[in-house]
Amino acid sequence: MASGYEVICVLLLLVLPDIECMLISRFGGHQFFRRDEPDPEIHQFQAIDGACTDRDAKRMYMEVMKQSTCSRPLEAVVKLVPDDDNYEFLPSHVRVKRCFGSCSAAQACLPRQTKPVKVMVRLLDRVTNTITCGTVEVEEHSSCMCSCAVMEKHCTKLQVYKPKDCMCECLNVEEKDKCLIEGNIWNTNRCSCECDQLQECSTGMVWVPSHCRCMRVMY
Repeated sequence: MASGYEVICVLLLLVLPDIECMLISRFGGHQFFRRDEPDPEIHQFQAIDGACTDRDAKRMYMEVMKQSTCSRPLEAVVKLVPDDDNYEFLPSHVRVKRCFGSCSAAQACLPRQTKPVKVMVRLLDRVTNTITCGTVEVEEHSSCMCSCAVMEKHCTKLQVYKPKDCMCECLNVEEKDKCLIEGNIWNTNRCSCECDQLQECSTGMVWVPSHCRCMRVMY
């Protein structure tokens, strides 16, 4: 007899053939987030009269642009994550060179060349409260470039690649229009329609987002 999880996977494969069980690629959308970048903050803008024409203000602006452009690796703090929750690295963070900076609206600051760097750390076993000394290998960026983070290889069969926009665009436009007209949510990563609600299903039923309803589980 199949498990409930296996049956759910079968149902999902029937309605979303491009997924592998419940693991869906996150590269097909319009945005790409780097692990070592902090979550974006919201900043309040304050307009200054004459700042666009003032000589000193223009000079300061050009200096900020020069420092923030994606041109060379900058020092960044990277968190060290062990492969077991029972362990902890000491220190928990290290400093390495990483690529950050401004590019065009569609591009991202990515590493052109990388190299492994070994860092001396200590490994704490939380269960036995013992410490072992050794090294961890961390990736360091040697040079940077502005390029598309989302590439053509990240697109699914339902998408076409837009190189100028560095994005994958859904081909099933009619399904998208119908989805939005019916008041549902269009998922640009999966190119599928999803409900803006989640209902509890009775015994023997599972909620299938692509159908916006409960469906019977067949054992």
